[in-house]
Amino acid sequence: MKMEHCKIFLSLVILNACVSQNKNLVLGSHILFLHTCTSYSHRVSSWPFIEALIAKGHQVTFIGPYEAKIPNKNVTDIVPKRLNALLNELISSNFDVTHRAYGLTPKFVMVYDYMCYTACSEMLQSEEIQSWLKSEPQIDLIYSDTVTECSYGLATKFKAKHGLILPVTFLSKYFDAYGVPLETSTIPDWDVTYKPPLSFLGRATGVIIPLVWRLSQILYYPWYKTLFEKYLGLDNISSLDDFQANTSLVLINGDFIEDYPRSLPPNVVKVPGLHVKARNGLNNKPVNKELEAFISTKVNGTPSQGFFYISFGTVAKGPNLPLEIRNKIFKTIESFPKLRFIWRWDGPNPDDYPKNLLFQKWVEQEDLLGHPKIKGFITQAGRPSMMEAFYNGVPTITFPILGDQDFNAHRFETLGISINLEIGDFTQEDLTAAISKLVQDTRYANKAKNLADFAKDTQFSPIDTAIWWTEFILRSSPENLALLTPLGKSIFWFQRRDLDVWLFFGVIGLIWVKVGNAILMFLYRKVCTRKAATNSRISKKDKSS
Repeated sequence: MKMEHCKIFLSLVILNACVSQNKNLVLGSHILFLHTCTSYSHRVSSWPFIEALIAKGHQVTFIGPYEAKIPNKNVTDIVPKRLNALLNELISSNFDVTHRAYGLTPKFVMVYDYMCYTACSEMLQSEEIQSWLKSEPQIDLIYSDTVTECSYGLATKFKAKHGLILPVTFLSKYFDAYGVPLETSTIPDWDVTYKPPLSFLGRATGVIIPLVWRLSQILYYPWYKTLFEKYLGLDNISSLDDFQANTSLVLINGDFIEDYPRSLPPNVVKVPGLHVKARNGLNNKPVNKELEAFISTKVNGTPSQGFFYISFGTVAKGPNLPLEIRNKIFKTIESFPKLRFIWRWDGPNPDDYPKNLLFQKWVEQEDLLGHPKIKGFITQAGRPSMMEAFYNGVPTITFPILGDQDFNAHRFETLGISINLEIGDFTQEDLTAAISKLVQDTRYANKAKNLADFAKDTQFSPIDTAIWWTEFILRSSPENLALLTPLGKSIFWFQRRDLDVWLFFGVIGLIWVKVGNAILMFLYRKVCTRKAATNSRISKKDKSS
């Protein structure tokens, strides 16, 4: 027995020595991932990162509106029923594919903050969350997805550090919140977007939209404080500026290729392709036998020359497409008998559809995009899907529906690896020409593979980068982490835009104009008065003579 006690004692001594000598060692921390106002694709984007954290010995709790299709027993997964019902209703009533087809999809800047406040309210008052809060979990770090306000209250309650994961591009909502340099004269806004180079209207939009977001945040924050007081039992809640200043890290799913070259501060870390196996040095799995047989089999004696994959994401449902749009797609597919088409279709199959088309309720999308016979991907241009296609070297045909999808579609079209069409007014000829280009013009596929290889040529994988930075903020003091915050966070919005400087120069200019005008008028009067006096004397002399 004494021998066993000695072994335990020695083990503790060694462990203590390792911890004291290695400051980079972070013992298992409890990390909360909070998804209150997102689609299922955002969960997919975070999942490999979550599994990597678990493999490193960390404990993970995930709160979101959707059940995992492939759950992990090591993740505490909480899905509030009220939040699930609300998100399904909000998305279907605002962002269904039919809304875009008829030009009715609202811009996020007009509705997103209200949606997210409502989602936060439903989540906090749900039975599942209130029961979880009563268990008094110890949380060390909270990662919020896309929208941050709801996580501020939880971060205060748990005295936890806070980070943000953006599976989309950097949102103009956070330019002023985190002091990120404004580049609105060259980089289009993610929501109200234009193709670069930006016109005057595009630049003017880029100037106004971040201010609208900022005003919206300021107006909604008192409502959030009321929620925190009521459902979290908090008082003396910090100001919005203080909360945002304490955000230690922002992980952004984009780089200078998939996004645009941006001037980002040190607390904004790029992890492009965080969820993509091809980006993290992992191999895709073979597709199942049914898909493989369909890809390879003959249709009416015609051998397959490859296939296209079709998916409009987890928000826009294929079965909800207006009949005229669906028929245009079906007729186009039918006109390519040597190609196969696989469509992720969440609903009953139509009564009549082309023989070279296969509907699938769910597929492992990246495995399909990594198939050697794929010719292209017809997609809604969501960032997670575009990243999967990009890093597998697959060119795309895009039909943007909502959010950042127009932004992504324009960027990839500018790179020469995508063709952008509008779901509401494309013709069968447009889609036929786009498919023909991807099949016949090898420049699209070659450029996609070349850029994918170029983008993968980095020192560390995105997951390794995200893990390192996560453990870095866990082991660092708040005082040290504050050194990562850009100085632009601490000044007013008008100072960040140098409006006070330009106003000063404008006032000085007006003063100079006024002074200059007064001097000129004075000289003019002097000259004119002298000349008039001279003329008067001459006139008098003439009269006297």
